[in-house]
Amino acid sequence: KVDVRIVCATNKPLEDLVARGEFRLDLYYRLKGVVVELPALRERREDIPLLVRAFTARFAQDPEAPPTFARDAMRALMAYSWPGNVRELQNFVRSVLLFVEDGEVQLEHVEEFGDFFAHGQTLTGAEALAALDVLLDADAAASQPDAQMSPSPNLTDAPEHDTPAPASPALVVVSAEPVGDPEDLLVEQIISQGLSLTNFKKRLEYECIRRALIETQGNVTQAAEILQMKRPRLSQIINADPELADLKAQLVR
Repeated sequence: KVDVRIVCATNKPLEDLVARGEFRLDLYYRLKGVVVELPALRERREDIPLLVRAFTARFAQDPEAPPTFARDAMRALMAYSWPGNVRELQNFVRSVLLFVEDGEVQLEHVEEFGDFFAHGQTLTGAEALAALDVLLDADAAASQPDAQMSPSPNLTDAPEHDTPAPASPALVVVSAEPVGDPEDLLVEQIISQGLSLTNFKKRLEYECIRRALIETQGNVTQAAEILQMKRPRLSQIINADPELADLKAQLVR
């Protein structure tokens, strides 16, 4: 007799692979138990300052007085996509601390490690950098003694004009101050205008997912929470729609 527990990890969308016949359905359900979704580091940039401080405390030559990172240096780290995720960030912090003697890591120190940033992408543009500043301000406020815990802001300032909206039917626009139940008004307009319910539902689903992706800067896990959907199902819808997939790719660069 044996008593074992199998823990598996993958960076592949197994449900999509099953649907395409590239992964065995019976094996998928044998393995699927408790599923832990871990978003890529580029999808949770607000975690980078926390991780940097934790790694700095771990690898500092003087644990009682660990170095700090200047604001522009931290923003440079948050702007990078970190294709190697947390492990890559950890290795970077450990490496840069070997060459910092004045107690603060400056942007010039970060720029000296160009090899670390050769395989990923860096956010550019005024909107993206302004969004990073918002995250840095929130982190600074949360790091103060006795600071109250508050939800981390997301990169919501990404430009929307690069993603074309799908063709009609157009969404019904309800007044900002509706009289009566908004759902009743929607039903009334759908019936009175003879709109296709199937097309309307598809367009409504598209627009809701599109807005949720923009609000969360392409973070599918957070978007699923906003939409009250299961993440695998939302990921399947996004990957099946070229425009949504392209939007997600643009937001997480």
